[in-house]
Amino acid sequence: MLSPFGQQPQRWERKRSRAVRGGHVCCGAGSAVGCEPILIRERMGWGWIDWAVPADGSLPEQPHRVTVFTPIATRSQRLSLRWPGVRHTGSASVP
Repeated sequence: MLSPFGQQPQRWERKRSRAVRGGHVCCGAGSAVGCEPILIRERMGWGWIDWAVPADGSLPEQPHRVTVFTPIATRSQRLSLRWPGVRHTGSASVP
């Protein structure tokens, strides 16, 4: 199961309490129409995860949004794509 700030639960609690103090936390079915949830963004090496802050103070059961960065090819990967297209003009001749 995925949980916010998996190895650092104190970070989740610190960010959650700051979010509760600073804004309106949606309560689900009893919330006003158009209520936007308060999100906490957890930065990862591959992207980030946005967690909605539950009004009851519990951990969210699932992420609100998961964003993955587009992979960027390294220099060696770009060069390896060009390698098959390079023609070798050697001194050996084919009869």
